[in-house]
Amino acid sequence: MFLLICAVVLFPQDVCHAESSGAEMRSALNGREVMADLNDEASSKDIDFWMASYGSDYTLTITDTMTISQDETLDCNVLVSGDGLLHIINGAKLTLIGALYEMENGQVILDNGYLYVSQEYNSQYPHIMYGNSRFEAVGNSEIFANTVYRTVMYDNTEFLSVDTDYPFWNFRQFFDNSEVNIHGSDMIGDFTVNDFCQVSYCECDTMLPWFGFIEGDTLLPYSFPDWISVSDYTFSSADISELSGVGYTVHFQNCGGVMWGIESWPGSSAEVFNSFINITLRIMGEGTVDLTGISQYTYYAEFLLSGVSNITDRLLKLTGCYAHQWCIYAYDSINLNIYDCYWGESHAKENSTVVAYNCIADGFPSSVSSVGTGTYCFVNGSCSTFVTAWDSSTTLLINSTVVPRSGAMCGTTNFARDHAELLSINSYFQYRPVAYGAAMTMGAALDTDSEYETGNIDIPGSGWVDVGPYCTDNDFEKYEVFWALDGSSDWNLISESADEVYEGILAVWNTAEFELGHYDLHLIVIDQQNDSLVASRDVELCAPTGTGESSIDIETALFQSCPNPFSYRATIAYQLSGESNVILKIYDIAGREIRTLIDGGISEGYHSVEWNGKDNSGVTVSPGLYFCRLMTEEGFCQIRKIMFLDYLQPD
Repeated sequence: MFLLICAVVLFPQDVCHAESSGAEMRSALNGREVMADLNDEASSKDIDFWMASYGSDYTLTITDTMTISQDETLDCNVLVSGDGLLHIINGAKLTLIGALYEMENGQVILDNGYLYVSQEYNSQYPHIMYGNSRFEAVGNSEIFANTVYRTVMYDNTEFLSVDTDYPFWNFRQFFDNSEVNIHGSDMIGDFTVNDFCQVSYCECDTMLPWFGFIEGDTLLPYSFPDWISVSDYTFSSADISELSGVGYTVHFQNCGGVMWGIESWPGSSAEVFNSFINITLRIMGEGTVDLTGISQYTYYAEFLLSGVSNITDRLLKLTGCYAHQWCIYAYDSINLNIYDCYWGESHAKENSTVVAYNCIADGFPSSVSSVGTGTYCFVNGSCSTFVTAWDSSTTLLINSTVVPRSGAMCGTTNFARDHAELLSINSYFQYRPVAYGAAMTMGAALDTDSEYETGNIDIPGSGWVDVGPYCTDNDFEKYEVFWALDGSSDWNLISESADEVYEGILAVWNTAEFELGHYDLHLIVIDQQNDSLVASRDVELCAPTGTGESSIDIETALFQSCPNPFSYRATIAYQLSGESNVILKIYDIAGREIRTLIDGGISEGYHSVEWNGKDNSGVTVSPGLYFCRLMTEEGFCQIRKIMFLDYLQPD
């Protein structure tokens, strides 16, 4: 059994492990090498790997003393080696747009100093320590990155922090006899402990430790300490199961917000009772796995993993536990289907395929991602985090919304990097995806209403392609919009264009001579490699108002909600030409009823109602795109889009 903290970043899969003293030491893990490779690809990487895979294109090497006593920006990596010392003092701020490397006794010391790492996504510029190097932060210093900041320690390195502020989430990994002492800090974040490391936290707050159980490990019914306040608690690798040749100790003293967690691997057995707990499921192998019944922020009087899935390769049992978050990772060539679940983070790694139907991705702790050659398909869902694709993987969103909640830890953008693809069909992004390296992002969306009066109809939507700077043989080619009778395969071109559109009008459809009824619309977005995405919608053509062919009163109207988007309360206004029975409801993107705001008789004139972002049960809905529909007994029906952001209670 080993202590593991939930990884909130993903690592390249196609780099061979380098030999090192750390790799030799891990050979004592009694068959756990496979687990270490899967869960922690950082375990035996040398400095060349890190410099090739992460960081800036340029590196500044420090072999003597470099003192930062006034604000300065370095747009490069920094390597501190030998007798080198990077010293940040006297309230000075170093803005680093690159990685920080320490090796061969190099030192970095902050004494009332500020280190700000400017990143576009999680762990873009990590802090890597080798060979007896040392990091010290004292004197009310501050270390800040605008996304998750990652630190990895090898080879007898030392990390000392006293009264240092970490305003954002951090992810730390400790190997090879490293020593860590952190005193008086908030927002500690994630950390992993391996080998013979000694770790101590004193008067710290907000951390996310996980205890991982792999094949042969057994956690008998166990209750973790109160997570809110931990006065004096030590966890040792020998506490629950013995590891030959491996030992570590983690001590917590007067700490708060220690959010205990367990990692469930094939072949393990874990039973937890009366605990505030976080759970990660590592699913691997071949074949198909179905999973349902998983929900964040939920109290489970009794939970058995085999009762909500066909996963029979382990025992996971919770009794009287509050499940704070779930993380779901797929490996190998497994096909994982997730139905109607509410979870925090999920990844498709290696050659796995994950399809999530009608799910909510909460954004805690991080992202929805594909890695390696994995494929992640997110269908009819709501994602309160960013989505990403790494290596040569594919992430596909269908009929989903991506609206990151306030404080989501997954970065600042949706992206694809390396040679990956991020694709979307009829999905809404609050922030348009971008491509790095030789990657590509591509989107096709028809944002039409469900019905229109015949005439000239604007067809709104998106058709776009973005390629990374190292992708030289592909880009946007064109998009085409077609119509057909409902159920027919006889497609008719409405318009085509060589100009990208992101949230605009794709075409104007002249339906003045069309018969009333249902029609299908097709949008095809094509790239220069002649690959394409197809988005479809069905619409109904109705008679124009005022012609005598419709009972709809032209004065009746549903107005756009205000504000839109909203994060606390939105006002929805409408007017009626006469007294009528009215139904005003909120629906999610999958067409499910969320909230009934009005169902009854309303007098003629102008009216308004407020929606507070809660469903019919009084539960705050997940951030995302919703639809407001007004219907009257005369046959009037109008729909407006409404965007709900993270729920914020006003001061």
